[in-house]
Amino acid sequence: MSSFVTRMKAYREKLHMTQSELADRVGVRRETILRLEKGQYNPSLKLATDISAELQAPIQEVFQFPEREAEPETCFVVFGRVAGGTDGNRREIFGICDSWHQAEEIAEEIRAQGYLPDICQTEKNQRIRL
Repeated sequence: MSSFVTRMKAYREKLHMTQSELADRVGVRRETILRLEKGQYNPSLKLATDISAELQAPIQEVFQFPEREAEPETCFVVFGRVAGGTDGNRREIFGICDSWHQAEEIAEEIRAQGYLPDICQTEKNQRIRL
């Protein structure tokens, strides 16, 4: 499935142009135009540019991509320690996640495996040292 919203059909209909006419003008099959309008196909940059030119509209108006969410600046590291024995101080990372809730879920899972879990919060770009 595509990761954009297309307004091709609205622009095409505004110009009283059929799918076949648009397809002929940009050098593709009508089915390609149909799939683009339904959001079932991602066009190449050249095809998107050609379609926008034929529809007399800016490319960013014809094909609208959702804004990306900013990456979280922190992450949560879940690690576990072996309970007791000579390896009692050895720690292993079990998960790195973006939310405290996810970290708690992982901690519960590793507790069930016999490890002593712990969670720390760190900057995404820092190396994780145990």
